[in-house]
Parts: sequence; C-alpha cells; structure tokens
Amino acid sequence: YLQKTVFPYPLMFMYPKQIFHWPKALILGALLFLFFFIKKAKRSHPIGDYFLIFWLASFIPVSGLAYMPHFKFSFVANRYLYMGLAGLLGLLLTLLPTTIFENKLKGRFTRFKGLPLCASLFLVLSMALLSRNYGQIFVHPIAMYKRNTELNPENIYPLILLARQYHQKGQSNLARNTLERALETPNPLFFHAFTSSVEWIYSFEKERWILLAKWHERLGENKKALHLLQNGLRLHPGDPEMTEMAGRLNAPNT
Repeated sequence: YLQKTVFPYPLMFMYPKQIFHWPKALILGALLFLFFFIKKAKRSHPIGDYFLIFWLASFIPVSGLAYMPHFKFSFVANRYLYMGLAGLLGLLLTLLPTTIFENKLKGRFTRFKGLPLCASLFLVLSMALLSRNYGQIFVHPIAMYKRNTELNPENIYPLILLARQYHQKGQSNLARNTLERALETPNPLFFHAFTSSVEWIYSFEKERWILLAKWHERLGENKKALHLLQNGLRLHPGDPEMTEMAGRLNAPNT
C-alpha cells in the first residue's frame, strides 16, 4: 500500500489476490515512528497532524475490517487508496520547510531557489503523461482487459470479460480462443462467469459441453463433468471427442 500510494504503477483494473506484504507494512511503520520522533523533538504542527490522520484514515477501506465485493478479486483495493495521496502530499509539504530548505539550504544555494518549482513541474508533467497513456487503455474495454491479462496472467477473470467483448464485436474466433486460454488455470471463484460466457458464446454447440466438462474436470469435479458430457451427447450423439472424454471419466480408476 505504501508503494502504491507513493507511486501507483503499474495501474490495473483487477489485481490478483495476494497475501499481506509484511516488509511494506514494516517500512510504513518505520516511517510513522520516524514522524512521531521528529514531531516529539520539535514543535507540533497541527496542519501536519491533520494530514497524517487523513492519510491513515485512507487505509481503513483497504484494511479488511469491512468486507467489500472487490475483495473476491483482490485484497489490494487501490481504488480507495488514492484518496490518501492528499494526506501524504500534505504531510510532506508541512515537513519540508522545517527539515530541508529552512535549516539546510536557506541562504546557501540562492541561485537554485527555482529548483523546487522545476522539480514539481517535471513531476506533474511525468504523471500527466503517464495518466494520458493509461487513459487510452482504460477507455477501451478490450485494451483494458488485454493489458490486465498481460500484467497478471494468473488472473483469468479479465480473460472471461475479454471473450465477452470479442463476441459482442463479432470476433467469434478470438472469443473462443480466449475462453480456451481461461481453461489453462480454472478457478472455482469465477465458475459462474465462465459458465455464462461459454453458454452465451457457444449456444448449444458441442464445444459448450466440452469446455464446461474440462473446467469441472480440472477442478477435480469428475461427476459434474461426466453429467455435462452425457447431456451434450444427447444433442450430439456419437461425437468422438465427447465420447472419448466421457469414457475416460467413467472409467473405474477415475
């Protein structure tokens, strides 16, 4: 969270699930301890205290104390974390005059007094350029889901959404290839989304039953996979692929 607050890169639509990062939490704790140490040694700054509280309050939505629907995709709820940037920047600005320029640089480097302004402009322009580039990605659903898949190959939900987008655009081959990719690492969390996508894109074609059966088989649910294949064989009797797969699942050692 500290890294994402200071430098939110790379930006994604849905982050993969991750465990709590203790090293980052320790760094955050060390910085807070350092702030309180400086605050105790010097005169208290009420504006700095306000920004500190605002920054800490921004962690409440992402602390896990209250459930949010987004947690089913990721425990990194970055969409709420960006509000804390105001508190962090305000806190740094209140500390800056007393810790650097006022005590260290005042009257020594007068010819560089425009340096903070130039550095600020460079930072603003850099962030504006980054936002402009990412803005193009987040405006278009296909580009957004493809980018999310590139950054997080283990997160298959963007693949499911990407297949839906391809199907809506009339690109059936790309939609089917994308669903085949989602089969590589099936996740029970996204079962209903995958099922609805397969049923929608494939209608009652034989691939519908095969893909759903493969999904259940890779999740270790062989009985459900066999039931789907039996339903598919009623509509497509004698299909060699479904017949072979059903025979394998119905074998005594499975």
